[in-house]
Amino acid sequence: AGWDDFTSGGVDAVRNTNTARTYNGSPGSIQLVDNSGAASSAYADLTNVIGISSYDMLRVKFWYYVRSFERVENWLVEYSTDGVDWTTAKDFVLGTDFCNEYNGFTSVNLPVPTGQFYLRFRADASGNGDYLYIDNVEIQGKVAEAG
Repeated sequence: AGWDDFTSGGVDAVRNTNTARTYNGSPGSIQLVDNSGAASSAYADLTNVIGISSYDMLRVKFWYYVRSFERVENWLVEYSTDGVDWTTAKDFVLGTDFCNEYNGFTSVNLPVPTGQFYLRFRADASGNGDYLYIDNVEIQGKVAEAG
């Protein structure tokens, strides 16, 4: 819950302690607003997660809540092998992939890292009144079945 292993990308990424905006009343969640690029993001360095590269598939599962996004505003799950250049794993667009005032779980598939590996959540809304909350982030690995 909360920041755990995540780091704020800047002024538009803070720790939220309002339990109404967390998963199941956890003590905190990630709160992202606006569309300030890295400043509207939170990231985690997964490089040293023991055994992460031994899987055939990775999936990030997480809880989210979105409030006050408009029109075609969006938010993204991204990954990087250097912490500088980011690749979009999933672009969540209002009206297509999510609705305002909805909270629930979703998951996104990620490539299996071979070295440095970073995970990032980023808001791409239009202002400081557009909120994205992320909580209960889990990295799940799967080994391919023999067959």
